[in-house]
Amino acid sequence: MKKPLVVSPAFVKQWRPGDETDPVARALVSRCYWVGPQDHGPAVHDFRRRQLFGFGLVEEEQLTAALASLEERRALISPADAAAELEPDHAAERAQVIEAQAGLATIARLAETVAGDVGGMGNHALTACPDLVARLAAVESQLQAITDELYAARAGFLAEQTERLGIDGKRDLKLHLGAGPTRLPGWVNSDIAPSELSFNLSWGLPVADGTVAFAFAGHVFEHLYFAGEALQLLREVRRVLQPGGVFRFQIPDMGLFLERYAADDREFFAHWRKHATKMFGVFETPMETVMMYSQVGRAASEFFAHKMGYDFETIEKLAHRAGFTTVTRSDYMASEHPELQVDSVSTAANLSYEGRRYSLFIELSN
Repeated sequence: MKKPLVVSPAFVKQWRPGDETDPVARALVSRCYWVGPQDHGPAVHDFRRRQLFGFGLVEEEQLTAALASLEERRALISPADAAAELEPDHAAERAQVIEAQAGLATIARLAETVAGDVGGMGNHALTACPDLVARLAAVESQLQAITDELYAARAGFLAEQTERLGIDGKRDLKLHLGAGPTRLPGWVNSDIAPSELSFNLSWGLPVADGTVAFAFAGHVFEHLYFAGEALQLLREVRRVLQPGGVFRFQIPDMGLFLERYAADDREFFAHWRKHATKMFGVFETPMETVMMYSQVGRAASEFFAHKMGYDFETIEKLAHRAGFTTVTRSDYMASEHPELQVDSVSTAANLSYEGRRYSLFIELSN
């Protein structure tokens, strides 16, 4: 296997979908930017090709065209060069992180492939690979050791950040979850690294009980596993909210998408494809849009992709399970709290069709 190349982050940032037959489109929206010469040729396993182009780019000639197009546009670069584009001051460290992430994606795809082969062959898999169980146990042991080391490092990693930010035990905090590149002034903006406060939401929230006056999350819950991770986060938010505190969040309104699908509203979906982010602009049928926006069929290696779709009834039920007594359906920029009139920071939340937003706006309190 040749040394991995990645699609230039600068290229991804400036790229805009035009003709939906553009061969590079499918490569980019696959959200697996580890496409390069290493992914071409007879030595490449079918699982790799299926994963890279699970959005429809499945034919060998399409793969060849996409790679040629990316190479012609000088869009394929090394992980080190990609890191320099993302974080010039920390390029060397960032390059190692990028390579580690690529390795984890490969491990996930390989595990999925092995599971498929074992399922398909049954007992014959043990004949073909007599030491399969022992070798898998060795891999599991190594991953468990890494897991334990990283788990032990969480507390110190978080303590350093909360001390630097001066939020230990501080009250009246405003906590912005899943901030991405957005920074709300006066808020503690958090996301996976790199962020002002870097952590994974599945860890729990690194702030004390009853210290948060307002919390906000723009299009975050759909990235969590249902119901475990989503329920855990709601319970964590409830724990950190102080009396009178309010949590506002946005999620895709999949109930609306299903309603428009049932009505065969082609204009609704055409409008979405035209105005939504480039990732969703290439879905060609309404069913593709509904299912892929909910990320049904999510690949094992798409760690941070959508994992669930919601309507109001479903999120309301989940919020009550988490212990919230008041679940209010709001509207765009319609919070009665000026501090929470921040919906405009989300690109997805800004989108509407004939007066209806593609997103739900929810506020929770006790």
